[in-house]
Amino acid sequence: MIKKKYLLLGGLFATLAAGPALAQESGNTTSASYGSRDMTYRGESYDVLDTSYVPSGRMEQHRKFLNHQTNFPAKPRNMWEIGLHVGMLNVSGDVQSLMVWNNGGWGVGAHVRKALGYLASLRLDYTYGIGKGMGYSPAVGWANNPAYNGANNSALAYPDGAPVFYNYRMESHQLTGDVVFSLGNILFHRARPKVDPYVFGGIGAHAYQTWINALDENNRPYDFQTIVDKHTTPRGYELKSKSMFVAI
Repeated sequence: MIKKKYLLLGGLFATLAAGPALAQESGNTTSASYGSRDMTYRGESYDVLDTSYVPSGRMEQHRKFLNHQTNFPAKPRNMWEIGLHVGMLNVSGDVQSLMVWNNGGWGVGAHVRKALGYLASLRLDYTYGIGKGMGYSPAVGWANNPAYNGANNSALAYPDGAPVFYNYRMESHQLTGDVVFSLGNILFHRARPKVDPYVFGGIGAHAYQTWINALDENNRPYDFQTIVDKHTTPRGYELKSKSMFVAI
């Protein structure tokens, strides 16, 4: 009886061990098939099943993907981006720059960006701005400055020893072309990045012209001595609204 029991258990184990081997062999002789894609990413900004993202030249591969003939969808077309930016424009120099809330400098611009793939893109950017500055203390050594001693314009010849307050109004144009590398654009474990660091490099051109407010409404140099006599520290001083800006 004991031998018969062992023979029965041995036969049962042999049957169970043969099952996986037969299943593995059967799997190698049949063609692969693809079931439902419950894990296919269909986000708010991009749906991998949307054919409108696929150019006509890659539609054949995408059609096979939709028919479960391949695991890989076609690469979507490279997208365009248009952006606007606005902010302050300040010049770092000897004359104190005015902030935008003090009727100071500001800038505005726009860019167009074209993707080249998942990582790189091309960007063309233009920025226009106006920078303003006002010195709140009398300038020292202005007699050597051609903007005030009359060397550039005889109408701007201030008297020797007269106090002068430096100021400027600068108009700027900037055009740049960059190659942008988006470091967080390819993710294997997250649908959308929370932070997308990028690096870029390219070439650009910058053109500007600067004016000074040096003549009053009568086309004569300002008499700054009255300001110095009235205020020990002439903060809050502003040039007259009818004053004339002269290019330097």
